[in-house]
Amino acid sequence: MIKKSVLFFLCFMLFLSMPGCKKKLPTQPDIPTTRLPTIIHFTATPESIMKGEMSILSWSVSHATAVQINHGIGTVSAIGTTEVSPEETTTYTLTATNSDGQKTQACTIEVNLMVEFITVISSSDLLYIGISETFTAMATMSDGSTKAVIGGVWSEDNPSVAMVDAITGEVIIVGSGIVNIFVDYEGQQGTKAIRGLPNYQGTWTGSYTIITCDATGDFLIEDFCSYFSPGLVGPLDLVLTQTQDQIIGRFYLNLLSADAVGPIQTDGQLLLTGLVISAPYTIDVVMQLQSATPGQITGGMAQLHLASGWSGNGQLLCEISDLTRTSTMTMAQPTRHVMTPTLQDLMRALIRR
Repeated sequence: MIKKSVLFFLCFMLFLSMPGCKKKLPTQPDIPTTRLPTIIHFTATPESIMKGEMSILSWSVSHATAVQINHGIGTVSAIGTTEVSPEETTTYTLTATNSDGQKTQACTIEVNLMVEFITVISSSDLLYIGISETFTAMATMSDGSTKAVIGGVWSEDNPSVAMVDAITGEVIIVGSGIVNIFVDYEGQQGTKAIRGLPNYQGTWTGSYTIITCDATGDFLIEDFCSYFSPGLVGPLDLVLTQTQDQIIGRFYLNLLSADAVGPIQTDGQLLLTGLVISAPYTIDVVMQLQSATPGQITGGMAQLHLASGWSGNGQLLCEISDLTRTSTMTMAQPTRHVMTPTLQDLMRALIRR
């Protein structure tokens, strides 16, 4: 009996000495009390468009009592698509709602601006033969902004007037006339009409040769053509100022000279006219000049000789073949009025230098 009591006491003490012997009861897992909507997807196809193009919004939502998309689309079904054509880059937001709350998801469509028109830029609408200039261009975008045209393709429609580098836009004027310069960029084409023309500005010196001589009336009687026979060479100098396609200046026929004016025609020819007065004679001069090569002039000249109190006239047709520009400055020669009472004196004043 005593042994059982001792054994019980020892077991009781051993039980008290054991740490943490209490057994914990398992806890219950958290049970959700709310269930928000699920947005399975909300996408745009394509995500990038040009202005005026369409994109398709597509979505799928579950566990929602209401689904809405902003930017005027409004309430939609849980699954669907719709076409949109935003004017600018736009972020659409889908909002799905139920009694427990709402979920949102955004989708952005990038709208690329379109080129409305292109402006081609050059220093002038009139460019001299031999000039090289790199043209540029500006693109006006669909939102009114502008940007430099980089990577455009350049061309022209008249290679006899201008040659164009397709990549750089460098334009070289090679002849007289009208040429359209084009640049193609992002589906649009810019154009500019350019006129190529010679540069007649400066001081020129050379000569002319009499080709034919005709006389009537008193000029025939006085044997005008014996003084001005074909083959004779006379000196010719020009001092010209050019403003775009208009020329003013003075020409010198040895000792005789006169003011001159004239337009440059589309083909590059300069029609220069002036009236020499050396009493009793007057010489109506018309020159038709061409400068196809910078710094050189060729052409022809007609002289109509009249004299006070004389009947008829004397006419000379001359060839100009070797006028060379000596300076781009207009260094005028002194004006010398020579009295020429005889045809021989007139001939000396014109022919001898």
